[in-house]
Order: sequence, then C-alpha cells, then structure tokens
Amino acid sequence: MRVMVKLLGQPDKRLLDAGYKTERFFTLEHSGSAPFWTLKSLDEFEWTTGETVKKSSPVFDSISSLDDLLDMSSKMDDPEEVEDLKAFLDLLKRMLSWNPADRIQPDDALNHPFIIMEHLSKNRNSSYVTAAHEIMAGFQTKDPDSFTAGDADGSVSVIKSTSSEDKDAVSNQSGFQHIEKGLGSFELYRRRRRKNTKRGRRQN
Repeated sequence: MRVMVKLLGQPDKRLLDAGYKTERFFTLEHSGSAPFWTLKSLDEFEWTTGETVKKSSPVFDSISSLDDLLDMSSKMDDPEEVEDLKAFLDLLKRMLSWNPADRIQPDDALNHPFIIMEHLSKNRNSSYVTAAHEIMAGFQTKDPDSFTAGDADGSVSVIKSTSSEDKDAVSNQSGFQHIEKGLGSFELYRRRRRKNTKRGRRQN
C-alpha cells in the first residue's frame, strides 16, 4: 500500500470512507476542520496489525511516481522508443487507477495505443517500429486467456481475462506486485525490440 500511495498518490477520501479495509492501512485524523485519512507509518501498521512489513522491491527506491520513469527516455536513442514508453505508462496508470470507475476495462486495454501500436503506425520505415510489429504479431498466436510477465524467450504476453475468478485472483494480489511485473515486462519487451532492431540493421 505504501508503494501504491507513493507512486499513484493517496486515494480520494470518498473512496477511503467506503473502503472496508481502509482502517487497516490508514488512520482517520480529526485535528483539522474536517476529518481526513493519513497513511499509517510502518511502526503504526505493525503495531495495529501484529504483522511484519515486508520490504518492497528496490526498483521503487529511486522513483517517487510513475512519471519519474520518463527519465528513462534520456537514455533512449530512438524517438520511437520514447513514444512507446509514454504509451506504456499511460496504459499502466489507467490500469492502476484507484477509482474503479476510472480504471480501464479489459477490452479497452487490449485496444490501447500501446497494444495496437497506434502511436507507431505512421513510422513504418523505422527499424524499431518494424521490430515492434514483428513482436506483437507473435503475441497474437499466444493463448489470450493466459498471462506471463516474461516468457522464456524474453517476450511478454498480454492480459485478457473476463471471468470473475480471474478478476478476483488479480485483485487479491498487492498493487506493487502489479507495478513491478508491469515494469519488468516492459523492460523485457524493450530488450526484445532492441534485439530485433539491431538484427534488422545488420541485415540491411
């Protein structure tokens, strides 16, 4: 929860008021003109729950929000890769929205510009774009009801699950695990694209 709040900001009071597990992670303060929720410190959480907090992945230590990942663009030589990163972050933020009403639906996610590569469609002559289309074409042969953060060949599958059991299974995982898997998946995806791009350049 602490990682989620750090990267996405704190949920609106209306959502916290309605949450049935809000008091597990937040404390309702009455010191101001109106009550407000504050995230419990690590000590407060351990004291009130009797549980030991597990250390989060080091990947979150160097960033304060998902937008900080745009700093990665300074290390990217290809402008198409920068646009790809921006599209990925937009999809990730919409998937992780606190408010269910604002959260992207599965069918919409599968038609997001990052998945259908709408942002790259006008640059077919780019070796990066060519590699991207080749990789995504390979994903179409995979089982759409399965998801793996990284396959043995370094590729990444896409989530498509509409059953209630699958949705419950996903929602029961902690938010930072979803973010970590998403970031890891994108990194594998970038490496695969770069590999295909370099291979195409050598052939040319």
